[in-house]
Amino acid sequence: MLETEAWLVDHILKEVPHLHLVFTIPKVLWPPFFHHREALNDLSRLAWHCVLAHLREAIGDGIPTAVQGIETSGAYLEANPHVHVIVADGLFTASGTFRPMPGYNDGDRYDLLFLWKKAVAAFALEHKFISADMMGKVLGWQHTGFSVFAERR
Repeated sequence: MLETEAWLVDHILKEVPHLHLVFTIPKVLWPPFFHHREALNDLSRLAWHCVLAHLREAIGDGIPTAVQGIETSGAYLEANPHVHVIVADGLFTASGTFRPMPGYNDGDRYDLLFLWKKAVAAFALEHKFISADMMGKVLGWQHTGFSVFAERR
């Protein structure tokens, strides 16, 4: 991982602020993503679409940059599909000028979390990974299992 990090810093990432995001889903959705491994790619795409919508809502038009990785286990090697994103904390104009995201705060994280919940719930229902009744229950829980970690800049 250290070699990959060094390569990204040396060859890919621009010298602009970046944000480390981690998108997680409820435990009840873990099995379907392991039985349909191709859906992990869709999970990654959903995270990207949420990041893109979030940046464009805050900044306007521009070109986003990010590196994403799909992780399938947690700290104790238990099955835990989630998505890591290292994203430039802003957008580039067509001329290459960087337009930074205004100061990141808890409200921004909750906006991103709302987009994430909505996207994954729609995907899971469309692909019959969960019933509408059960998804309604999950979304009604105080701790749904959906999260967006966005603390490291």
